[in-house]
Amino acid sequence: MRFCLVTFCYLEYKNPFEPELAVHGSKLIAKKEKNMKTKILRLITILLLLLPVCMVLLGAGCEKEKNPPCGIENPQENLGWLKQILDSDLPVTKVYSFSSEGNEYIVIESSLGNALMQFYNCNGELKCEVGGAVGSGGNCEMPTEYWSDFENNKKIIVNYE
Repeated sequence: MRFCLVTFCYLEYKNPFEPELAVHGSKLIAKKEKNMKTKILRLITILLLLLPVCMVLLGAGCEKEKNPPCGIENPQENLGWLKQILDSDLPVTKVYSFSSEGNEYIVIESSLGNALMQFYNCNGELKCEVGGAVGSGGNCEMPTEYWSDFENNKKIIVNYE
C-alpha cells in the first residue's frame, strides 16, 4: 500500500505483477465512514436488544422479601403478645426478627440503662434474656449458634430510637 500526498490518491497492490489500482481518497474516506456508521448502528441495535434482558436480570435480584416475621405482616400490630409488650411501660428501643436452626425468633431490645435483650419464639415464649441490670442470661433455651445467627441475619421490625 502506498499513499500519494500530491494527488491525494490511495494505491493498492493486489499483485506485484498487476498494474496499480487507484482509488480516489474521498471515496475511500466515504467507504470507511459508511463502514463505521454501520458498525455503530449494529452496536446500538445489540445494546438496545440486550438492555431489557439486563433490566429483567438486575430487577429479579431486587425483589423484596415476602417472608414476614413469624409469617405475620406487621407483627408489632398483629402479634398480640408483641403488641402487649410494646404497649407496656417497658422502654423498647428496637424489635428484631431472625432465624436460627430453622426456628424464628423475635428479639426485643430495651434501654433500661442496661441494654436488656429478650429473645422470644413466635408464640411469645421467652427463650433467653441477655444483659440487664442483674446480668441475666444464665437460662437460655436457644440454639448453640443463636448469637452469630442473630448478628448476621437480624431484620429490624421496629426502631424507636
